[in-house]
Amino acid sequence: MALNKELEVNALDVSSYKEKVSLAQQGLDNFETFHQKQSSLLNERMRISKDRIDELELKLKAGRVDVSVLAKEILTLARAEIAIERLKHDHITQRLSALAATGQTCQVVNLCDAKE
Repeated sequence: MALNKELEVNALDVSSYKEKVSLAQQGLDNFETFHQKQSSLLNERMRISKDRIDELELKLKAGRVDVSVLAKEILTLARAEIAIERLKHDHITQRLSALAATGQTCQVVNLCDAKE
């Protein structure tokens, strides 16, 4: 009788664990989709900002633009670079959280090794 109860409890634990792993994987998949789109947008924003800086530098040399306009564009580029770094950090954090939920310790260690 006690073994049957323990077996039932273990079956519930396994079911709960499988659900937890499934939710973690689903969350990671959703984040991966978001990460790809956001990364593309930020990289495009950086490309546009760099092109605009080049253009503004030429206009500044010709005296057709105020230096403050160039400074604002440089700040815009810096914000985009910061956003990319935050996105990278969020990506690593999300992957580690998903791996921790599944109990894949060796994968967590491999990710840490790869990061360094």
